[in-house]
Amino acid sequence: MSETKNVTKLTAVKNEVKKSKSGSKVDVVATGIVTGVGASIIMLAGQGIVKALVRRPLVMFGMGIATGYFSYKHRKQIISVSDKVAEQGKDFVLRQQESFKEWIEDHHDKK
Repeated sequence: MSETKNVTKLTAVKNEVKKSKSGSKVDVVATGIVTGVGASIIMLAGQGIVKALVRRPLVMFGMGIATGYFSYKHRKQIISVSDKVAEQGKDFVLRQQESFKEWIEDHHDKK
């Protein structure tokens, strides 16, 4: 019951963060915090579910089949999303390298 209250509070906080679209650093930090809290709540709630499922191997087998079915059904979308994420990761690394080089140059110029 307390997990439901926590999820409700988390949803309310998330909605408030979404409403303020100012894009400031505070909003980004708040979004990160809310996401972290949400992940923790989901993980804690999931532990009890996983323990219950492990005791029922037939349910685990059925979940495996369902996961395989949906993974196969949406494989093209999964691949395209993973390609986009990989490309964004490469772009991020390149931007970080450039900003680091600029920072080094600025630091050497100051000396």
